[in-house]
Amino acid sequence: MKRIVGLAIGAALMAAAPSYACCLFNKCCNSAPTTACATPCPPPAPAPAPAVTWVEKQVTCYEAVTKTRKVDVTVYKEVKTEQPYEWTEMTKVSKVVKQPCVVQKMVSKEVPYEWTEMTKVSKVVKQPCVVQKMVSKEVPYEWTEMTQVTKTVKQPCVVQKMVSKEVPYEWTEMTQVTKTVKQPCIVHKMVNKEVPYEWTEMVPVQEKVMRPVTTYKVVTEQVPYTYTVYNKVTEMVQKPCTTWVCVPKTITVQVPVVTRVACSDPCANTGMSGGCCLFSKCCGHSAPATTCVTSYQPCTKTIMERVPQTTMVSCPVTKCVPVQMQGVRTVCKHVPETHQQECVVTKCVPVVKKGVRTVCECISETIQKDVQVVECVPVVKKGVRTVHECVSETIQKDVQVVECVPVVKKGVKTVHECVNETIQKDVTVVECVPVVKKGTKTVHECVNETIMKDVTVCECVPVVKKGTRTVCSYQPTVVQREEKYCEMVPVVKTVKVAVCNPCATTSMSGGCCAPKTTSCCGWGGKSCFSFGCGIKSCCN
Repeated sequence: MKRIVGLAIGAALMAAAPSYACCLFNKCCNSAPTTACATPCPPPAPAPAPAVTWVEKQVTCYEAVTKTRKVDVTVYKEVKTEQPYEWTEMTKVSKVVKQPCVVQKMVSKEVPYEWTEMTKVSKVVKQPCVVQKMVSKEVPYEWTEMTQVTKTVKQPCVVQKMVSKEVPYEWTEMTQVTKTVKQPCIVHKMVNKEVPYEWTEMVPVQEKVMRPVTTYKVVTEQVPYTYTVYNKVTEMVQKPCTTWVCVPKTITVQVPVVTRVACSDPCANTGMSGGCCLFSKCCGHSAPATTCVTSYQPCTKTIMERVPQTTMVSCPVTKCVPVQMQGVRTVCKHVPETHQQECVVTKCVPVVKKGVRTVCECISETIQKDVQVVECVPVVKKGVRTVHECVSETIQKDVQVVECVPVVKKGVKTVHECVNETIQKDVTVVECVPVVKKGTKTVHECVNETIMKDVTVCECVPVVKKGTRTVCSYQPTVVQREEKYCEMVPVVKTVKVAVCNPCATTSMSGGCCAPKTTSCCGWGGKSCFSFGCGIKSCCN
């Protein structure tokens, strides 16, 4: 912030007369460095005491006034009444019912089925084969090079200049004033009292009842059954087996050979002067340029070719043959038996009991308390501040602009292409031929059989019972009560407010401002900044 204020004051002094700006940064009007200013600063003067003016002002204050009013309050009173009521109990009743039961049995049967085996068959087939050959040719082409061209262009440039000016302004300060006011305060007290009440307890009562009980006995029984066992049978079967043998074979292939030949005139085909070729790198040198020539020569090589041979081989084949077996297994059955048994049944009987309980009530009580109230009084003050503005100015400047200009050049390049050629070759192909075979397999199925069984079922029968219960209800009652409240009343008062006189303007002589002891707007004596040989500015 200090740097910005210093730069603004320096710019203002440079725009003023040369005699006032000669001391800025130790340079006089002729731009030569000096050790001291031509006109020294005047000696410091004592700071005058700031003057204060007292002004009468009317201020609105608010005072708290306590008032009394009657308010309708709704109070709920408790009323107890006896009411008859009914409830339903579910009683268990057991009875024997015949129900269908599904039993599963295992049944075996022979089922014919078919399966398909894939047999390999080899045969020789002619297939086309694509062979690639390399062919080279000369192709003319063009390329574009971007050449940089520099030129001078005048362009507008915006320059910002700082202009400062003094502007009067006002501000308001809120001054706090404390005073003591009596205000009502509500205090709650707890009061205990004894209240009679009733409650109902469910007392358990036990009684003996005869009920039927069903038990199950386990009965073991031997049952014959049939099961299937698969025996393994191994047979020797003749099967064809294909093996591959590698046979040497001699073939002839055309191979490209690249030969480097010296050029008679290196720069004849490039269109350039000065003895420079595009790829030979002989600019300014005596080394001869060369070129590559591609030719095809026959080459003989031996390859190993795979030839299939089929022979018959004896292979062991294992089959699973089903065999029916007879056996006996133990089956356990559950036989139900019903008999009478004495059971203890517990029932809950309601019993009404009376007692006394303590009830706590909150009673409100209003008391007067002294409260410190703080009021804010607005005070208007005046002063002067320096405002800096930026002024835009447009000037013309010479700017160096670089442009790229395209230049088209021509040349010749060698392009190698691959040419596809199709030839016929004998290829051995193995095909899988499906063969359908037939056989018989044993399938086990589960057959459902329904039988009737005696099952003990428990049912719940609803029984309606009657009784009496105490119901508490609350009836609303409206009661008149007095209530105290606080109301704020506005009161106009006259007070005296101290107002400071406006600041005295600072003067400059010989390029220097007022001394450091000179006060700004009646405030301290060390509020000036100095630059160079004694330039000072006051900040408020």
